[in-house]
Order: sequence, then C-alpha cells, then structure tokens
Amino acid sequence: PYHFFYFCSTADEQADWFIRNVPKDAMALPPVVDVEWNPGSPTCKTRPAPETVRSEIKRFMDRLQAYYGKRPIIYT
Repeated sequence: PYHFFYFCSTADEQADWFIRNVPKDAMALPPVVDVEWNPGSPTCKTRPAPETVRSEIKRFMDRLQAYYGKRPIIYT
C-alpha cells in the first residue's frame, strides 16, 4: 500500500484515512509513504517548516506501525 503524504492535512487525518481504506493483511508489504513537496499543488501552497514535516511524518508512521504491525517505508 502506497500513500502520498499531503503537507496540508494533519498526520492524524491522513493516518485515519489510510487505516479506513487499506485493510490489514499479514502477507502485505509494509505501507510506503511518499514524502515530496509539490510546489505545483493547486490546493497546498504553504510549505511547512522542516521540523513540522519531520514531526508529522513521524506521527503518521507511528500510527500506521501501531495498526499494521510493520514500520512504513519512506519513499522520497
């Protein structure tokens, strides 16, 4: 399962969506989170500070690991 991290939604909002939509499967690979700033996004114009990004990504990954039992892989 793959998730493109959206910088204008909270980690909890995104983790909630992912958990609702991606079923647990013991045979599945770990979740993958793509972390890239998209300067051309029409809906997310403000780039957050690096420390905010790190904190939000950690929160998102911690939530997914707690639910799926596998640490997500970061793709950049």
